[in-house]
Amino acid sequence: MSSTESNSAALYRLPTRPVEAKLILSNGKQEEVILFLATVTEPRRAPESLDEFLNGSRRFIPVESKNNGKRLLVNLDSLQRVEVGDDAPILSRTDANAAPCVDLIRIEMMDDVVLEGTLASILPPERRRTSDFFNMEETFIPLEVEEGVTYVNKRYIAKVWL
Repeated sequence: MSSTESNSAALYRLPTRPVEAKLILSNGKQEEVILFLATVTEPRRAPESLDEFLNGSRRFIPVESKNNGKRLLVNLDSLQRVEVGDDAPILSRTDANAAPCVDLIRIEMMDDVVLEGTLASILPPERRRTSDFFNMEETFIPLEVEEGVTYVNKRYIAKVWL
């Protein structure tokens, strides 16, 4: 690659910050990866949260395999869950002025995996029921579990105990 091509490619790169994650695919396979979240997003003018990253308009997300260092694109529809650590940048943690709704819930996935944890969400007062949250258009919801945070793809949820 010539230096002109290298400089040209650099123009299209946005500043990002790495977030380690485990991807659980719909076929049961797991992959340890690094996600690349934007350092600034619109309209918040703040670092991108995992909520924004997973629920954005992209259908394929860039990741780097922790196993072999290769970069790949992953189809969001193929992800059943995304597991991250306690320090994950979750939207409900970013707005100090908002009071999140907190619900203890139990989720049964279509593959019979059961997840228990805390669902913290920022919703308008007229839409604070748990069912409102599950019926929002976002595909991935953050569930704070003992090991960290699991973003669950709602398409793979069989049922929710409240």
